[in-house]
Amino acid sequence: MDNNTLDQFANQIKNELGLKEFRLYQRNNGDIKLDMIAVPKESRKMGLGGKAMQALCDLADREGRRIILTVGQRDDKWGTTSAARLYEFYKRFGFVQNKGRNKDFAITESMYRNPKPQPKLRESVKELSFKKFLIENTITEMPIPADWDKDKMGGRNSFASKIRYAKERAQQVGTGSSRVAFVVPYEGRNTVLKVAKNAKGLHQNEYEAEKLGDWYLKGLGITIPMIDYDEDDNQPSWIHTEFATKAKPSDFMKAFGMPVEKVIDAAELMAGKRRPSVEERKWMDDTLNDMLENNELFSGLVDLIGNYDIPVMDFKRLANWGIYDGHPVIIDLGLSNDIWQNLYAKKPEKPRRW
Repeated sequence: MDNNTLDQFANQIKNELGLKEFRLYQRNNGDIKLDMIAVPKESRKMGLGGKAMQALCDLADREGRRIILTVGQRDDKWGTTSAARLYEFYKRFGFVQNKGRNKDFAITESMYRNPKPQPKLRESVKELSFKKFLIENTITEMPIPADWDKDKMGGRNSFASKIRYAKERAQQVGTGSSRVAFVVPYEGRNTVLKVAKNAKGLHQNEYEAEKLGDWYLKGLGITIPMIDYDEDDNQPSWIHTEFATKAKPSDFMKAFGMPVEKVIDAAELMAGKRRPSVEERKWMDDTLNDMLENNELFSGLVDLIGNYDIPVMDFKRLANWGIYDGHPVIIDLGLSNDIWQNLYAKKPEKPRRW
């Protein structure tokens, strides 16, 4: 790989994502220098910067190259956020700060990321694409228990028959206006299967599967991990996730030092979703800026609220949270602003004609 190839790659990513700037160049030692990444003002908080970074990291891993960069200072013109938030952003992609035990005196950049080792293929399969090799030589994880009839959980059956079939085989643990949740033993642990009970549930399953499958969102560590979902239908009839225990108020005091409602208020402020009052500005200066820099869970929540089209009103309800891997996670992510407005929000009454 040379600088011409790197330029072509950067331009392709820039054009595909509609970035304002995405500049890379290769050092003589083979390091890839990220010189500039900027997202247009109208496209900010849509996760485009994260998508560009993942594409760059994938390229660096394939080529066995280190990425180096210097974290910039806050600049509203270019959309650069605070240095503290940028450090956290890059850390999610495997970057480390160039200091302390990680100090490399050969470079002056403030962060670097070593390439991740790639799987080695046997000599007999080198001519196969890696994707084809995986398909042909690995055991695919079953999305639901092997003794379940997958066809009976598919879209050709009625909502009632799918839920009835699930009830015969698993314990129901929750129900809402659009979906029913079941505890399903899976590979020696409890997991959760969410089954749509109407068209609203299909829309929510579709949105949730998309979001829980988003590589950047998964890296935030603030949502329940998804195991699999129904890929045979246009809209998933079911979603299979890990199991979370019930969240308690004390869990939020331990993780964030404040109740869940106040955590969401704080995250909205730090994500720039609303203008702070004088008192809230003091709260941000005295507490929240430091919390954003030092609490990875809070930082992830701020990123989720800032970068995704998700109404946060439900996040203030303790029932929307569970405890997984020792900390609070969102267990219901099936609602976007569009779904809320089109399917749930009360429509204004049309004026009567007399």
